[in-house]
Amino acid sequence: MLTASERLLALRYMRSRRRSRGFSAVSWLSLLAIALGVATLVVVTSVMNGLQTDLITRILGVSPHILVQMGGQADNLDSLRADIAALPGVLQASPVVRGDGLAAAGKRSTGARIVGIAPEDLMARPIIADQITEGRLSEFQGPSVVVGAGLARSLGVPVGGRVKLIIPKRDPDTGTLVPRGQSFTVAAVFETRRDEYDTVLVFLPLPAAQHLFETGGRSTALDIVLDDPLHVDDLRPQVQARLGADDTVKTWKDLNSSLVAALQVERIATTVILILIIIVAVFSIVAGQVMMVKDKAREIAILRTMGATRGAILRIFMLSGVLVGFAGAAVGCALGLLVAGRIQPIGQWLYSAFQGGGMDGMFWFLAHLPSIVQYTQVAIVVAIALALALLASVYPAWRAARLDPVEALRYE
Repeated sequence: MLTASERLLALRYMRSRRRSRGFSAVSWLSLLAIALGVATLVVVTSVMNGLQTDLITRILGVSPHILVQMGGQADNLDSLRADIAALPGVLQASPVVRGDGLAAAGKRSTGARIVGIAPEDLMARPIIADQITEGRLSEFQGPSVVVGAGLARSLGVPVGGRVKLIIPKRDPDTGTLVPRGQSFTVAAVFETRRDEYDTVLVFLPLPAAQHLFETGGRSTALDIVLDDPLHVDDLRPQVQARLGADDTVKTWKDLNSSLVAALQVERIATTVILILIIIVAVFSIVAGQVMMVKDKAREIAILRTMGATRGAILRIFMLSGVLVGFAGAAVGCALGLLVAGRIQPIGQWLYSAFQGGGMDGMFWFLAHLPSIVQYTQVAIVVAIALALALLASVYPAWRAARLDPVEALRYE
């Protein structure tokens, strides 16, 4: 336990010799370095949270959070759907029919990913329902389709035009693949601004898709949407327990495994780099404390001759270093939270103030940069900074505690 005298001496030793107020120059530099490191780490982790959430929202607005591919229980899909929809955290369970084929209009054709879904389920997906650029979803009935903007441009087909969907079917007599097609009216066009969706996706009403793929009026898969897609691993075992041996479950992480791996590697690499910045900043505490020990050698010797123990000297100088780290972490945390919480307004101000100055692209990006502060991460960042500051104070404090009073006062 620290005594009142030890706390007082630690605070006094942090002050400049020639000034009665304020930290010494080295202490100020140490504080500033730690503050900038902590603030940078808080801002960057918040921005990465925002970018990850925005990216996941765009991906999962079209893809299901959990995809159940039916095997032997396709006949019991309605009861299975109701059972899964009743699970905590499940917002929607939609029967679908999926398949790949060819979309053609006139002399143009392109590959298409065909999804048969009930109109009310499609309307419940905001990234599609809120991104309709042409037509209306209310017309998504009967022999009609909703296509992506990129696919519509590739085919040169407007709303109200006709698109022929062609799929390969195996001839039961010869065993060869033969094309089978049907024409549909374009009811609406959506644009998610993601080419992997806008250029290939075609939505069909579920009955029309069942007829096109000849599934016998059954659905082949179940799209499950959760209220929190980040907790998909917690719900997966509950879904799997309700399925048969021939059914398979894939989460959005499985469907986008390369993207998830890239996000994890990027987050880990960025965090490690920024922690290294804090470590470099913490080295300034070591330098400052070592200089302080040399500067205060006479005072330390006097304290030892007055009866101060080595443990007391150790605690005094460790507290001095920790206080610098604590002050830097507090200032950096406050600055980081301020910038992270207002990064878009700051970017908008910069964009309007310096528009036309050659950096429009960067300022526009800042004006639309999402940021989500997770206070658990902030607490971890501050804890890391304090732990590093404590470790950085050990060696200088140990040197102060090992100082020989006789040698320190020999030439006084």
